[in-house]
Amino acid sequence: MFGLMYQQMQISYAEKINRFIYTIKRIPFFGKYIPEEFYARISLKRTLAVFIGILSLIEDIFYKFIYFFGAVLMEVIMIAAKLDEDKFVFDEAGIMIFWIFFFMNFLLGSFVNSRICACDENDYLMVGLLRIDARKYFLIKMFKSQITQIIYYTVFMLVAQHIFDGNIKTTLLYMSGFAAFRFIGEALRLYLNDRFGMPFTDKNKVLNVLYNAYVGIMLFAAYGIPFILLFTKYVLEYNVAVFPDISVIAANPAFLSASVIFAIASIRYIVTYKNYPFVAKRLAGFNTIMQQKTVAENVSKVNKDVEADDLTEKETGKRIFEEKQGYEYLNAIFFERHKRIFSKPRKIKTVISFILMAAGIVAIFIFKAGSTAKEFNAFADDLWKAMDNIITILVFIMYCITSGRNITKALFYNCDHSLLKYGYYRKPEAILKNFRIRLRFMLKNELPMVLVLCVGFIIDTFLLGKIDQWAKLLSIIGCIVLLSIFYSVMYLCMYYIFQPYTEGGKETGVGYSICKGVIYIASYSCLQIDTIPQYFVSIVLVVTVAGLIAGYALAYLMAPKHFVLK
Repeated sequence: MFGLMYQQMQISYAEKINRFIYTIKRIPFFGKYIPEEFYARISLKRTLAVFIGILSLIEDIFYKFIYFFGAVLMEVIMIAAKLDEDKFVFDEAGIMIFWIFFFMNFLLGSFVNSRICACDENDYLMVGLLRIDARKYFLIKMFKSQITQIIYYTVFMLVAQHIFDGNIKTTLLYMSGFAAFRFIGEALRLYLNDRFGMPFTDKNKVLNVLYNAYVGIMLFAAYGIPFILLFTKYVLEYNVAVFPDISVIAANPAFLSASVIFAIASIRYIVTYKNYPFVAKRLAGFNTIMQQKTVAENVSKVNKDVEADDLTEKETGKRIFEEKQGYEYLNAIFFERHKRIFSKPRKIKTVISFILMAAGIVAIFIFKAGSTAKEFNAFADDLWKAMDNIITILVFIMYCITSGRNITKALFYNCDHSLLKYGYYRKPEAILKNFRIRLRFMLKNELPMVLVLCVGFIIDTFLLGKIDQWAKLLSIIGCIVLLSIFYSVMYLCMYYIFQPYTEGGKETGVGYSICKGVIYIASYSCLQIDTIPQYFVSIVLVVTVAGLIAGYALAYLMAPKHFVLK
């Protein structure tokens, strides 16, 4: 078993070293001095293997910390920053961390992030080409990943609870339950795939709906309920609202005993499972890997049944493509043929925005009907004052829901993947023409959601009796519009400048990763900004215009060289 693990590490490190040498060779001016023979130097690779091993460990810890910070700690920090120091106490912070982690990692992550059922081309290389025993391979992969995750998150949770004056013993018991749930989730996911087909979300429509509903419920429970409870307690000042301490359940001896029993049964099921060769064939087989080369990840899978002759006579008539030619005609056909890929996320975002805005309007009506004029005016003043923070919060919300990344993936895997083989398609004139056409489409794609949000805020302002405060209202509306433009421009520019997607379905590129990280940090940092809305929206306007000009110029200069197949 350990010999197989060592063999896997050797192959993995060799791949990473070759990729590292390739990246160094692509550095301007410096790269040309790196000879091709570096790929064949065994002694050099052995030395680099130590460095790569340490770097891989640091990278793994770093990404786990980024997740823990972004998915668990960020909401607690954001709420603490917005509330007065005498209101939000450390006890509530620790309880909130337990709550979010329970729904995001116990109940959601343990089931969704299966290591056995998440296969890529590395698994195909090991099991499909090198003929490594499938059972041993998947067991090593699962145990190694789950044990390291349990260790990392336990350390992060202990540090977080120590900072917020949490109980160390309770934290250790709580994380013991988390460890049990990781193996329960693996066994459950393996059973569902074995019972209903691999992957079961593709084979059974009812299960697919239930699966997506489960994910949505867990996300709402993790993030929505804390905001509702804290808003009720601190903004509306209903002191009867109490934030539940989920650790009372998760660290309870009876709950832990049941979790451990189920975990032991789950590990036994995983170890004695007999169909690992079928798992390898279905999830890490040649056909699956080839499919990943032509289908964008995380994009709606409605493109499977779309063929070149799917467009009816009505769809290809002159009304749609009238007076279109060249790249306008090409992109019009692409967007029409694959419109379901873009329409589903757009509809989901629009519907969610409508529900949130409608809920806010109904809540204002209900509060107005059940309170005196004095009470409602005081409530309206407090809510309107809270609107000062809505613009900075919108920056991060718009970052989270932007479709820019998924649209660029769809563009590559369903269009550019084939056309980039031709030189004329990489000429600056062609690149800028396609850039302008696609930017227009991306802005139109965000328009329904933007309209719903803008109209919702206008109605809210009218109901609160603050319609005379038009400067703040225009600032909120302007911020929504500008942010939708900004994120669309940024992702499209990064796509043309770095072209991060490979034929194997992966996302690569140091520059692209750095830009994504900078955008995330900048978007998150805006949550801490406390300024007048009119000033902030002026900053957003300047950044958006500057970003559009800079992105357009960089796409013209750099895309002919970097917008290529990888």
